[in-house]
Amino acid sequence: MAGIADSSCLNAKEQGQLAERFVNERLSVWSKRLNLEGWKISVIMTRRDDLKTRTLGGIRWDKDKKSAVIKVQDASDYQLPFGEMLDDMELTIVHELVHLELASLPRSEASRSSEEHAVNGIAGALLSLDRQR
Repeated sequence: MAGIADSSCLNAKEQGQLAERFVNERLSVWSKRLNLEGWKISVIMTRRDDLKTRTLGGIRWDKDKKSAVIKVQDASDYQLPFGEMLDDMELTIVHELVHLELASLPRSEASRSSEEHAVNGIAGALLSLDRQR
């Protein structure tokens, strides 16, 4: 989306619509890259109050149905410049997709912190590689 970071002439509603379109496009790209094309994955833009504390998103999945819903913090709750907000939303998408990729591994409350740390590192590395192109 060329020129997407220049949002100075857009109102809040237009910025929200543009952000939602961007998030869905990036979901498509990253689903393919992570070989998750067999999954039905959707994104819901979510107000901060509807997310867990200290998070910008979340994911729920059903392994049997191969379906997942990713929640991404709504544009209206961001305090970042538009381009930085989009970068952050893309990081959220990649982060949640990495969780989905790891869904077949055993999970416990004890491993949660380690998984989160690993997912953060993997998502960050994938985006760094992508942005070096």
